[in-house]
Amino acid sequence: MSAESQTRADHGYISRGFWIYISGLLLRLGARLPMLLIAGRAYGPALYGEYIICIGVVETLAAAATLGFKRTLFTFMQESGEGGGNVGIAVRHALLIGIGGALILSLVLTITAPFLATLLGIERGAGRLIALAWIAPVIVITDLFLTATFFNRRLRYDIWARCIAEPGTQVVVAGGLFLAGAVEWGLAISYAAALIAAALTAAWGYRGQFGLRGLWGPIDWKRVRGMSNVSSRTALFDLLGILMTRLDMFVVGHFFSAGPVGLYGMAQQFITVPDKIGKSFVPVAMPVVSHAMTDGDLKRARAALMSVAPRQVGLEGLVAVIFIAGGSWMLELFGKGFGGAAMVLAILAIGTVLNDLLSLSSLPLVVARPVVNPAASVATLVVYLAAVSLVGNSHGIEGIALISVGAALIGNLVRTWVCWRVLYPSPVTPQV
Repeated sequence: MSAESQTRADHGYISRGFWIYISGLLLRLGARLPMLLIAGRAYGPALYGEYIICIGVVETLAAAATLGFKRTLFTFMQESGEGGGNVGIAVRHALLIGIGGALILSLVLTITAPFLATLLGIERGAGRLIALAWIAPVIVITDLFLTATFFNRRLRYDIWARCIAEPGTQVVVAGGLFLAGAVEWGLAISYAAALIAAALTAAWGYRGQFGLRGLWGPIDWKRVRGMSNVSSRTALFDLLGILMTRLDMFVVGHFFSAGPVGLYGMAQQFITVPDKIGKSFVPVAMPVVSHAMTDGDLKRARAALMSVAPRQVGLEGLVAVIFIAGGSWMLELFGKGFGGAAMVLAILAIGTVLNDLLSLSSLPLVVARPVVNPAASVATLVVYLAAVSLVGNSHGIEGIALISVGAALIGNLVRTWVCWRVLYPSPVTPQV
C-alpha cells in the first residue's frame, strides 16, 4: 500500500472509530443521566461525595496494578502472534501480572482503609472503602480484555461493556437499593455490580475474537519479568494520569468535607462529556500512531494526529461553551445545592479542552520517548502539590479547580514540546 493510500485508510479508520465511540458515549450518557439523578437527588451530596472518593482510591489502585498494559499490550500481542503464534500467551501473562498486583494492593488498602478514610474526610465510609478494595482485580480484568479486543480494531466490545452493561447495571441496582432502603450502601454495591457486568461482557468479547484456550498454559517467568520491565515505564504515566483526575477529590475531601466533594464531583461528572469525546480518539488513533512510530514513518504519525485534533477541539469546545453558559441551571437539575459548583464547571470545561488537545502529543512519545510521559506527569504532580500546599482552602473549591487545570497544562506543554522535536526533527518548516 502506498503512503498516500495508507494515510487515507488511517483517516477513515480514525473517523469511523470515533463515531462508533461517540454513539457508544451517547448510550452511556443515556444511562449515566438517570444514575446522576439518583445519586444527586436520592443519595445527596454527602453520600455521593463519599462514594466518589472511595471509587477514586480503588480505580487508582487498579491503574497501578494494570502496570501500563492498556498502552503496551498491543506490542506484546504482536510479538506473540508472529509466525502463527498465539496472542493469548501475552494476554495470559498480562493477566497474571495485573491480577496478582491488584490482589496485593487490595490487601494493603484493606489494612490502611481506616487511616485513609480519616485523611480524606470520609470516616463513616471506611467499611465501604474496604469492601470496594476487592473490586480492583475485576477492573484489571476488564481493562486488559477490552484492550486486547482493540488488537483487531474491533471497537464494539468496549461499547457494549463500558457504555451499556456497566452504566445500565448501576442504574438498576442503585435505584433498586434506594427503594429498598439500603441508602448508605446503595452506591457502593451498584458500582461493584456494574464493574462485574462490564468484566463479564469484556471476557465474552475477548472469547469471541481469540477464544480462551490461550489463557491456559505454562507461565514463563522470564516473560513475566520482561513484560513487567517494559510496561512499567508507561505504568507511571497511566497511574499519575488517573491520580491527577482523582486528586482533586482527595484534596477537597481533606481540606473540606464529603459535601463539597459531592459538589466538585458533580461538576466533574459533567466534564466527563467533553473529556470522553477527547479520550474516544485515543484507542482509535493509538494503533495507527504506534505502528507509524515503530516503522519510523513520521509523516504518517503526523497525519494521524492532524486528523484527530480539529475534530476533537470542535466537539469538545461546543460542549464547553454550553456548560459555561448554562452550568448553574444544569447542575441544579441534579439536586438542590449543586448549582454552587457552576464556577468549578466553567474552569474545568476550559481546562479540559486545552489539556485534551495538548495531551495528543503523548501518543507518539509512548514509542519514541517512553520516559517523557511519566516525567511530565511527575512534574504536573509536583506543581499541583506545591500549589495546593500554599493555597489550601483559602480560595474554596474553585481554587482547587484552577490549580488542577494549571498543573496539567504545564505537564502537557512539556509533552508537546518534546513531541514536536520528535515529529519534526528537521529545522525545515514542517509540512504534513
